[in-house]
Amino acid sequence: MIENPISMLELAAQSVSDTVETEGIAYLTGNALTVLIPASFGIKVVKGGAGLKGPGKAKVKEGKGSEISKETAHAFDQIDGIKIVNGKVDDKVPVEDFKKIRADSVHNVDSDSLTLGKYTPTIEDGVPNWGLAGPDSYIAKAGKDSTYFDLGDDWSKIQKKYNLTDDDMFDLFNKPVLDDAVAGGKEIRFSHDPRIDEYKTSYLRKEWEYLQEKYGYKTLKKKGEVLIAK
Repeated sequence: MIENPISMLELAAQSVSDTVETEGIAYLTGNALTVLIPASFGIKVVKGGAGLKGPGKAKVKEGKGSEISKETAHAFDQIDGIKIVNGKVDDKVPVEDFKKIRADSVHNVDSDSLTLGKYTPTIEDGVPNWGLAGPDSYIAKAGKDSTYFDLGDDWSKIQKKYNLTDDDMFDLFNKPVLDDAVAGGKEIRFSHDPRIDEYKTSYLRKEWEYLQEKYGYKTLKKKGEVLIAK
């Protein structure tokens, strides 16, 4: 007899999370949780509650003699590894809005590399045009041959619309791009060296530190005009 069904559900959910982290794709069926992780750079959705009844029910029955609240049943709904709360990703951005932002922010998705770096503007008559990437920008270095992440002017609009901090933006939009690149076996390139002091408080440094801490990258090696994460 299972004395604590909620604990068992939490254990199953952790197992799913661990499987997704290490394998990148998983299929679990039966009375546990079901997971479908599409191909590289797709939006990854983890749906809690196979065999659990949906919203609108005060209690959700699971097996004989056990009851799980609907809040618990849906506590493990995720997208890109981020919990969905009240129909919003991390209780901040509506799911459909999040999917659109993610899709719009990643360019050249079918490339076998990801280029990260500093955004630099085009200089026109001595005046920087921030709406047009300069020749030294990571976007120019990526060109049409490498995947890159860019929200352009929408970055500040998204922050304001959903009341997001800089850390929220990094967690919701930068991290999934890095996760997808690693899961897809992409070569990760830097157009600018994130280790130098100039970038110590930048997103660029945070991206490099995230790759080191989560995926064990150790160094950057020069290859032509870019640095390759190893």
